[in-house]
Amino acid sequence: MKVAFYLAFGLLFGLVLSALVSFNVWLDMRVHSYQVVWFGIFCSILFKNAIKIWYIFVLEMALLLLSFCGKSSVILYNFKESLVVVDSLNLSNLAFVLFLVVLNFACFIAIFRRKKLFKK
Repeated sequence: MKVAFYLAFGLLFGLVLSALVSFNVWLDMRVHSYQVVWFGIFCSILFKNAIKIWYIFVLEMALLLLSFCGKSSVILYNFKESLVVVDSLNLSNLAFVLFLVVLNFACFIAIFRRKKLFKK
């Protein structure tokens, strides 16, 4: 479960980084988006002791703000490119929404269990 959490965090972190990189055209042309996403996953595994559950919600808010800035297609395309399995863009949109729903559900369950354990 913890490995899946770190991978999910790294994927979201990489998507935020790649969307931020796409604001600079020169840097965007020289760095592949899947490399940035995999760098985010590597950093999440490297700094796994410093990651908290609420960082997931911060990254989701950053993704929401970046999509309001017009980078939603970039975020979905980078998600599709980082997962080599998905071929079509419509299927990757569904996979991304499903990924976020499952991730939020898992985080809320983890937070609820933690609060319940503290009450005893």
